[in-house]
Amino acid sequence: MSINQFDAIDTLFLTLSIALLTTNLIYRLMAKFNRPIVLGGILSGIVINYLHIPKGYFNIDTCAGLGQLGIVLFMMLVGNQLNYKNLFKRKLHTPLLILNMLIPFVLGFICTGYLLKHDYSPYTQITGIYSSPNTVFYSHDGNFSNIPFELILQIFIGLAVSMTAFPIVSIFLSNANLTNSIVGRIAILCSFVDEIIFWIILGIVLLSVQKDTIITSFKPVDIVFYLIFIIYIAPKLSNLIIRQIKNETAMMAYLIIGCCISSALSDAVNLHPIFGGFLFGLILPKNNPTIESVRKHLTSMVSITLLPIYFVQTGIVANIHISLDFTTMFLVIIFTLIAFLGKSGGAFITGRILGLNNSNSILLGSLLNMRGIIEVVLLNIGLDAKIINEKMYTVLVGMTILCTFIGTLISLRLTKLSKNTSKTDTIELNELKE
Repeated sequence: MSINQFDAIDTLFLTLSIALLTTNLIYRLMAKFNRPIVLGGILSGIVINYLHIPKGYFNIDTCAGLGQLGIVLFMMLVGNQLNYKNLFKRKLHTPLLILNMLIPFVLGFICTGYLLKHDYSPYTQITGIYSSPNTVFYSHDGNFSNIPFELILQIFIGLAVSMTAFPIVSIFLSNANLTNSIVGRIAILCSFVDEIIFWIILGIVLLSVQKDTIITSFKPVDIVFYLIFIIYIAPKLSNLIIRQIKNETAMMAYLIIGCCISSALSDAVNLHPIFGGFLFGLILPKNNPTIESVRKHLTSMVSITLLPIYFVQTGIVANIHISLDFTTMFLVIIFTLIAFLGKSGGAFITGRILGLNNSNSILLGSLLNMRGIIEVVLLNIGLDAKIINEKMYTVLVGMTILCTFIGTLISLRLTKLSKNTSKTDTIELNELKE
């Protein structure tokens, strides 16, 4: 009697089983922290990475597509729940949206410049920079260009300490039932604008060093056409299709297919697929009973099976190598303080200007300190382009995990206070409902 060989299908199912089992065990261990899905999944990925399970039994690449599908579908569900129109009626201007990113960016830029200018040797060694009498130039494979490497590094570090993980913020708010609260809507819009600005600046940096093939093929005209289509044409086409749908099965099929098409188009114009999913959700009708019913089923399925895979992948991709030497730990603390306090300060000012109380302004700051796989993608790009080395990569990954951990814990604490708002806040929330 012959026995089937251990093949890719076996690896897929074993990988899913190990990832989901590990994640659920860590969720149970973190029960006192309300089992935050973000931290649970990332910690699961880090644990699995250190177990060194043979690839025949665990290979995250075999189900990476499921994780991407999960985050894209979830962003569609978040977009469908978000009532953004009334926020702009409250005079929510773009300069306020980017304030939370601008302050930590400037602090990271200045701090890096200061350490380099004063030749803080542990820092120049850990970043792979060696000072010269004149200036430091970007070097790749031994070929020097006329681009000051100091400037490139300062911009890169500024991006690393100032970004917010748009999908993670959305997931937290959805789980806390705060997506349609005032602070939730502001947080989602701030993180959405932050990521768009982040990709634009990163694109300019990578284009300047001529390293990333995606950025060198960057086509802004295609992005404009995509946005015109998704904002002005797709809603009318979508409403026409939805009017013909009479049952939940057909509606679920339409939502999944439409979300995938929008994400594919977004990726085709070099925007992240999560933007495609989110924008597709935004254009869907808000008060359609069939969509609301399907959304509940999709939310359960995505949260239980697909999202854990996405966050396990994040933890594995981070591939953090813990180093206890003084310089590394010192720099982790310094950049965590810059990132967390800078982000919190900018968000607090934004919240107060928009009329939030102190508690909700602090909550906004803690929400915007959540970082995730987009941050890891940035760090991997920097490592690949030799803007940072492995030691600096470890420093920034450590900063990412600490900011996410602290931000999540503070947010969990403050969401309880947010749900017990004053009568004034309750009136404002009711006025925002359509």
